[in-house]
Amino acid sequence: MRISTLALVTIFLFANSLSAAFSGELEPQIMSKAAAVYDYETSTLLYEKNGDIRIPPASMTKLMTLHLTFKAIEEGRIKLDSRIEVEAGDDFSNMPRRSSLMFIEKGQEVSVLQLMRGLAVPSGNDAAHMLARVVSGSVEKFVEAMNREAEKMGFDNIHFRDPAGLNAQSYVTAKEFGLFCLDYIRSHPESLELLHSQKEFTYPTDKILQDGAQSSYGPITQENYNILIGRHPWVDGLKTGYIDESGYNIALSAMAGDRRVVAVILGGPGENIREGAFTRAIDGVNLLSYGFYHFTRVEPEFPSLPELRVWKGSRNTVHAQLHAPEVLVLPLDVAAVLEVRHELDLPLSAPLMGGEEIGRTLITSGQKLIRSYPILIKEPVEEGSWWQQLRDSILQLR
Repeated sequence: MRISTLALVTIFLFANSLSAAFSGELEPQIMSKAAAVYDYETSTLLYEKNGDIRIPPASMTKLMTLHLTFKAIEEGRIKLDSRIEVEAGDDFSNMPRRSSLMFIEKGQEVSVLQLMRGLAVPSGNDAAHMLARVVSGSVEKFVEAMNREAEKMGFDNIHFRDPAGLNAQSYVTAKEFGLFCLDYIRSHPESLELLHSQKEFTYPTDKILQDGAQSSYGPITQENYNILIGRHPWVDGLKTGYIDESGYNIALSAMAGDRRVVAVILGGPGENIREGAFTRAIDGVNLLSYGFYHFTRVEPEFPSLPELRVWKGSRNTVHAQLHAPEVLVLPLDVAAVLEVRHELDLPLSAPLMGGEEIGRTLITSGQKLIRSYPILIKEPVEEGSWWQQLRDSILQLR
């Protein structure tokens, strides 16, 4: 599918025209049924729309297929350059009607990398079928592994029925699949350059044909179904998806400056492929613009605390242990009036246990509490002698 340059310029201008308003409270207007946007570094949920409703992921399923393939490579069960013969069941002619295809054919020898690219770029259902067989021995065993992995990763609302995403009984939510995409990129950062940022894919290669393999159509070059790849300066992944039951889906990864944002869009509208690809691209750029323009990265500094007075103890002072500051991603208007202060439960009287909470570090913006962290006693303090207790009782009365 080809999208005209004019159409893409329209997408970018439409989305970026909203960026100036993102410094206020305006949220993006999303045409799709569900969406979620995360900051990559902190996993902060920046925006959601119907983030917990279940929708079939369609070909976004193939990210889990790639995840398990990467794991098999890391475990040494297969190699990226391993060449494997295409069996009859993998042949593109056996895939369901209207399938997106890599166009592998029985008798050809393809590498694992070629299959992964054929799955990631033109979204080949034949490539997904073959990778499932190569990794687990059968499609059925691979699907079981997909769901075990989703459960192991802690997802209650991600379930797969096949490795390609054709089955409408598969489901994800925008929020959970967004978290899966964060885990996927962290586990396989090389996937963005190796697979998802590829603009096009050609198969079969000249080498495969020179080796005597048969091909019904000869080399076929297909563009990445993610039309933002190579056209939008931020976007470097991840995967599109469509079946009738889901609508137009897309998972996006984008980098601007030192920040990465990940967005998941489910149930995009469209009367045809061109319209659906156009609307999910608009939604995608709007969400990425919102994530980058409306939020900023903040590293709050905690004020230091002196030694604290302890009454009636074997020692007069104790050190406090502060929580390590965390990077926060906050709306611009919230970050502009951020304050950090300590609130202590004073006076401190022995006995005190090591690790005992004696207060909180509060990060606020106006009247809104942003974060609260415990302040702890570093070391225990035992009760003092009768003389120390008497002395401190008198001193406290002054």
